Amino acid sequence: EQLQEREEFIRELEKKMEDMDRELRAIKLDNEK
Repeated sequence: EQLQEREEFIRELEKKMEDMDRELRAIKLDNEK
């Protein structure tokens, strides 16, 4: 039971990290113009 909760938590974190990564890349691209 607890293991599954942890896996879901990790998946949520990974999704957030991907979103942040995408935003960071967009900001960097904007700054290079």
